Amino acid sequence: MRSDFDRKNAYDLKTAPTTVGLKVAAQLTTMRASFASATNDLVAAQLLTAVELDKGAIVGPMRGRYYAFSNRLWKICRHYNGAAATAMGQAEIARWTATCDKPLLITIALNVYSLVLV
Repeated sequence: MRSDFDRKNAYDLKTAPTTVGLKVAAQLTTMRASFASATNDLVAAQLLTAVELDKGAIVGPMRGRYYAFSNRLWKICRHYNGAAATAMGQAEIARWTATCDKPLLITIALNVYSLVLV
């Protein structure tokens, strides 16, 4: 059985800046590429959401709520598709209906993410 001292030393070795630096450096190229791709995709979705919010005449702090809803749908659509994405989108509609206009939420889901929600 390992002592507390041995466990702490093993943890310290795994988390030493030199060890972590090498691990991060090895992944940096793919991390940059995937970050750029994800960021470009998110920005495109936010611009499409802005168009829908402009049509709905949503101004001021209320826009932030709709962007938050849109960002949740963006994440869902990046990880899921089909019935799973639709079911999760429905859960988001139920969550955001208390503070946002439901028809506009449905419009954002349809026009930005091609999710048919009710």
